[in-house]
Amino acid sequence: MFLSETALAAITTGFAEIATLSAKSVDLPLDDISIDQFELATAIRAANTDIEDHMRARRVTSVSPGRLAGILCYWLRAYRPLQIVENSRSSTTRFQEVVILMFIFDYVLKVRPPERVFAELLVALKYNRMNTHSLSLLFEVLGYLSDDPIGEEFMDRIE
Repeated sequence: MFLSETALAAITTGFAEIATLSAKSVDLPLDDISIDQFELATAIRAANTDIEDHMRARRVTSVSPGRLAGILCYWLRAYRPLQIVENSRSSTTRFQEVVILMFIFDYVLKVRPPERVFAELLVALKYNRMNTHSLSLLFEVLGYLSDDPIGEEFMDRIE
């Protein structure tokens, strides 16, 4: 298994932290959101399988932070672990995608994209079909355009 138990716990904790911070930043009551732990675990397992398939197919022993970010982003979007309470009066349009992107940028890649790039990514995630390869390439390019090396701290935790 590429992602260790420590890494799985770090991803779960990091996603919950980002969801909480994101909710607070848009004044969404914390009682209006919940994280479905089964869906989150399923998304992480699917990401791990994808990573292992990628490494086996390319005969490599690790993946880049951009590849990891793309695969995690894809599977988190597919399983949608963030739940919004049905009777919530809060506006939650695109909240799931906001949390996923904030998690990817803040927790995995450790870079901040320009606001207009973030906004365009939200639209792309909401309305366009993107697979793990296209998302990985996108995050790789954003990493190369950044002045800071991406994801080093996170990658150290999963190895």
